[in-house]
Amino acid sequence: MPITIETQWFTDIFKRESNQNRRLLIFSLTVSIFILSIVAIVWAVKPEASGLDILERGHVFMQSDNSYRGGVILELNGEAFKIIKTNITGLKIQLKSVDYDLSDTPDPDKLVSDAGTYQAYSLATSTTPNTNLPKPGVYVTEYGSYDDSEGLVAVTYAEDNLEGIKLTGNKHVPAGEKTFTIDTSENPAVVKMQHANIGFKNARWVTEYYVDFMNQDSFKIKHLTRSSWDCEFYHVSKFNCELLK
Repeated sequence: MPITIETQWFTDIFKRESNQNRRLLIFSLTVSIFILSIVAIVWAVKPEASGLDILERGHVFMQSDNSYRGGVILELNGEAFKIIKTNITGLKIQLKSVDYDLSDTPDPDKLVSDAGTYQAYSLATSTTPNTNLPKPGVYVTEYGSYDDSEGLVAVTYAEDNLEGIKLTGNKHVPAGEKTFTIDTSENPAVVKMQHANIGFKNARWVTEYYVDFMNQDSFKIKHLTRSSWDCEFYHVSKFNCELLK
């Protein structure tokens, strides 16, 4: 009789422990599935980048297969946006989403899309020697009535020299060429603007310019005698962005 009672007692204990373990296992599996579901939803529903994010943080690619004109695509979070039009008077920029496939080229710095072939343009290594000076980045300008570009310029520093490289060019000075240099170590700053005849012929540096004003996100270069040659430059972060369908 005592043996039967002990056997039953152990059987009941084993059953209770088994039931508790099953409940614990089911609870653990339920929690795991719930957490994985939340992670999957968060991963799938990524917030769309705003126009300002694209302009300020987008990786810059310059078009390399359309002669002197150039062009700019900004890539952010796996999406690419081509700068279609700029309006310096209204401080507006139009962007349009473009498809691209990195598998089209083995070069990680090259972006191939329906809009053309683009090469990465790095601004990350450029630093501002003085916080009162323009920050590196993409700027927008207008060169005058003769200019048929979007006026996009990559502004960087080589030590104390502020340099502008055309990301979009015109018939006089093509994309990829320097458009100005400003020696900020001098007082007043020494300005040189590159002029050229059509076809980038007789290219020369003209020194009859001076800095009219300069701050962290804009500056103006004026010619001593010809106001039609004056140029204002504005960082893209100052612009309102319109995302085209």
